[in-house]
Amino acid sequence: EEELVSFLNHKETWIEAEVERVVMRELGIGCAIPAGIYAECKRNVRLIVQIIKDGREIKVDEKLIGDDPIKEAKEIARDLKEHI
Repeated sequence: EEELVSFLNHKETWIEAEVERVVMRELGIGCAIPAGIYAECKRNVRLIVQIIKDGREIKVDEKLIGDDPIKEAKEIARDLKEHI
Protein backbone atom coordinates (compact mmCIF):
# COMPACT_ATOMS: atom_id res chain seq x y z
CA GLU A 1 0.00 0.00 0.00
CA GLU A 2 2.73 2.46 0.90
CA GLU A 3 4.37 1.98 -2.49
CA LEU A 4 1.13 2.91 -4.24
CA VAL A 5 1.12 6.42 -2.76
CA SER A 6 4.87 6.98 -2.32
CA PHE A 7 4.94 9.26 -5.36
CA LEU A 8 2.73 11.70 -3.44
CA ASN A 9 5.48 12.44 -0.93
CA HIS A 10 7.44 15.57 -1.80
CA LYS A 11 10.74 15.34 0.08
CA GLU A 12 11.31 19.07 0.56
CA THR A 13 7.76 19.68 1.80
CA TRP A 14 8.08 16.76 4.22
CA ILE A 15 11.35 18.18 5.63
CA GLU A 16 9.79 21.64 6.04
CA ALA A 17 6.80 20.21 7.91
CA GLU A 18 8.94 18.01 10.16
CA VAL A 19 11.29 20.89 11.04
CA GLU A 20 8.30 23.08 11.98
CA ARG A 21 6.70 20.28 14.01
CA VAL A 22 9.86 19.42 15.96
CA VAL A 23 10.33 23.07 16.93
CA MET A 24 6.72 23.31 18.17
CA ARG A 25 7.06 20.07 20.14
CA GLU A 26 10.41 21.01 21.64
CA LEU A 27 9.24 24.47 22.68
CA GLY A 28 6.05 22.99 24.10
CA ILE A 29 4.03 25.98 23.02
CA GLY A 30 0.51 26.09 21.74
CA CYS A 31 -2.11 28.73 21.19
CA ALA A 32 -1.38 30.53 24.50
CA ILE A 33 1.85 32.08 23.19
CA PRO A 34 1.87 33.94 19.86
CA ALA A 35 4.44 32.17 17.71
CA GLY A 36 5.28 31.79 14.07
CA ILE A 37 7.46 28.93 12.88
CA TYR A 38 8.42 28.64 9.23
CA ALA A 39 10.81 26.33 7.41
CA GLU A 40 11.81 26.62 3.76
CA CYS A 41 13.77 23.90 2.03
CA LYS A 42 15.86 24.98 -0.92
CA ARG A 43 19.56 24.18 -1.10
CA ASN A 44 19.61 24.32 2.71
CA VAL A 45 16.74 24.57 5.14
CA ARG A 46 15.97 28.04 6.47
CA LEU A 47 14.23 28.16 9.84
CA ILE A 48 12.46 31.28 11.06
CA VAL A 49 10.94 31.38 14.52
CA GLN A 50 9.23 34.44 15.96
CA ILE A 51 7.66 34.46 19.42
CA ILE A 52 6.02 37.26 21.38
CA LYS A 53 6.25 36.69 25.12
CA ASP A 54 5.63 39.21 27.90
CA GLY A 55 5.64 42.07 25.38
CA ARG A 56 9.01 41.21 23.89
CA GLU A 57 9.89 39.62 20.57
CA ILE A 58 12.21 36.66 20.28
CA LYS A 59 13.34 35.89 16.74
CA VAL A 60 15.57 33.25 15.18
CA ASP A 61 16.51 33.15 11.51
CA GLU A 62 18.94 30.28 10.87
CA LYS A 63 20.18 28.23 7.96
CA LEU A 64 20.30 24.55 8.85
CA ILE A 65 23.38 23.29 7.05
CA GLY A 66 23.96 19.89 8.63
CA ASP A 67 23.00 16.47 7.30
CA ASP A 68 20.01 16.25 9.66
CA PRO A 69 17.96 19.47 9.61
CA ILE A 70 15.34 18.00 11.94
CA LYS A 71 17.92 17.26 14.62
CA GLU A 72 19.50 20.68 14.12
CA ALA A 73 16.10 22.40 14.44
CA LYS A 74 15.46 20.49 17.67
CA GLU A 75 18.77 21.75 19.10
CA ILE A 76 17.93 25.33 18.12
CA ALA A 77 14.52 24.98 19.78
CA ARG A 78 16.13 23.66 22.97
CA ASP A 79 18.41 26.71 23.11
CA LEU A 80 15.49 29.01 22.35
CA LYS A 81 13.35 27.44 25.07
CA GLU A 82 15.67 28.92 27.71
CA HIS A 83 14.65 32.41 26.54
CA ILE A 84 10.87 31.98 26.63
